[in-house]
Amino acid sequence: MRRLDRAVVRSQDPALVALADEIATWTAIPDRRGWSRLSPDDADDPVLSWQVEIGGEELSLFTMMSSFGTPMDVTLSELSVELFFPADEATETALRRRAKLS
Repeated sequence: MRRLDRAVVRSQDPALVALADEIATWTAIPDRRGWSRLSPDDADDPVLSWQVEIGGEELSLFTMMSSFGTPMDVTLSELSVELFFPADEATETALRRRAKLS
């Protein structure tokens, strides 16, 4: 949510503003005032921690996001890649077990 808010603050893109407003109404999302406190000068965090519960298991992950291009390169200016990694051994074991099931 903070990354979305960061994108909204920086770009003021009406489509992103509408998306953030819509997501803020979802019941599982905390009150937007709790995460929407950014100014355009706030730096991106290179690594964020993330906890999710899937099938009764709590998984701890960290995520890294990279963006490609420069503002002058329109085709790459909004391209980002986000990767999730297990933050502990229990999460890695659970993810490997789930990968074998699929």
